[in-house]
Amino acid sequence: MTMTEQEWLACNDPRRMMDFVRGKSSDRKLRLFVCGYLRTFLPRHNDELSQEALEMSERFADGLAAAEDLEACRSKARATARTGNKAAQLAVDAAFLNLPRAIEQVFGDLTTHADKRNKVQLLHDLWGPVLFRRLPIEPSWLTPRVVELARSIYADRSFDRLPALADALEEAGCHDADILGHCRGPGLHVRGCWVLDLILGKA
Repeated sequence: MTMTEQEWLACNDPRRMMDFVRGKSSDRKLRLFVCGYLRTFLPRHNDELSQEALEMSERFADGLAAAEDLEACRSKARATARTGNKAAQLAVDAAFLNLPRAIEQVFGDLTTHADKRNKVQLLHDLWGPVLFRRLPIEPSWLTPRVVELARSIYADRSFDRLPALADALEEAGCHDADILGHCRGPGLHVRGCWVLDLILGKA
């Protein structure tokens, strides 16, 4: 399917947006979408195993966990899922062989306007305008302060520090309205945020 940048920005149908993203995105981004959704909007699944599965899935997405580690976590998640906890299994599916199934499960229940809005926010945060045009990061912007801030925000999920990153980018000579606006805006942010990925060279 096709979509213009204007249609993407105005769209309130997250399934249509995800259909557009598929085929244009890395598995890493898709995994982080599922994990970001579980972390942000399903906080009731805060038991130890669900959190372990999410951590493992995110590490796997970034190439920091082996498939054997994930399989061990997956086996525990399956056992827990049989007791009624589906979140742990979904988190592990997101990082292993069942990524398409995990995405379908996330989109299987669009019961409220709030849920749709939440998914739209996540899609905007992870993919933004880079689906439609190249937004280069000038080497001169990547000062030690900028890079260290981006790394720590990503590692610690301290997204409240993104305005400080915008300030550091501006001091380094960045005046790109999309980049600075995304860092300073009120929107939702998760691992995979398109600005952080540009700075850190992640795809």
